[in-house]
Amino acid sequence: MRYVVTDPNETALDLIETALKQASSVYSIQRSEGERGQLRFGNDVYVIIEINHSGERLFTSEVEELIEEVEETESESKDAVLSTLKSANYIIAVQVLWGPRRTEETLGKLDPLWNWLSASRRGLVQADGEGY
Repeated sequence: MRYVVTDPNETALDLIETALKQASSVYSIQRSEGERGQLRFGNDVYVIIEINHSGERLFTSEVEELIEEVEETESESKDAVLSTLKSANYIIAVQVLWGPRRTEETLGKLDPLWNWLSASRRGLVQADGEGY
């Protein structure tokens, strides 16, 4: 899953962690390197989260791949999605770690993240196999 951000305001893992702690004090992000880390709820790891910025090789290849996928579809929102991808400033990539939990439980722990992003940063949510 990704949040493709066109907003000019920067976002860092520290800021995301602070926002999540407003939903519950047991959220934390254990950083591994740069803007990459494990998003935890208590002791449980729910996702690997990473922020990739415009100009970075990973960002460029990811946006190019997403644009190719969208260009191959027929959708009413195709032009809007392409516009967002082409003007993206960074991508917040989330690799969900399902583990033994139920789908609803895992996705429910991510709701505060998506809610904060959609309220504070212009962009689109993208989920593999689901779309935008």
